Amino acid sequence: MALARQLGPALDPSAAKTFAYYDELRRKRRPTREEKRQMAAFRELSARSSEEIHARSRAMMAEAGADELLPAVQAGLVQIDPVLSEADPLSLVASSVAKAAGVEAVYDSLIAESFMNRVQDLLADPFAFRFSTRWSGTS
Repeated sequence: MALARQLGPALDPSAAKTFAYYDELRRKRRPTREEKRQMAAFRELSARSSEEIHARSRAMMAEAGADELLPAVQAGLVQIDPVLSEADPLSLVASSVAKAAGVEAVYDSLIAESFMNRVQDLLADPFAFRFSTRWSGTS
């Protein structure tokens, strides 16, 4: 629901109104039978949307080759460094999905800046990379 709440209005402006109505119904002390049905239908629709987003994101990750990294990550050979560890992950996902849908992404500059800062930190750390000055196979 949280992802749909953030992403929905970016993709469809009427989604904000729908979430506001749902919140209004949830605050009611004694919703009618019809209002309970509407809330259940809304939760079901949100769950289906979430499953669709998850399936599409898994397909995008597989297409990008992320599945090939999984054995190395599980073996401890590769560590994935979250570029935006302090940021709200839902906002980042919403931003990425919105960008894929052709909607202006808010976090692009934040992601780029954080990535560059992380690269600078790694380059400044003498223990982050170890290079060999020897060429293999040469005398």
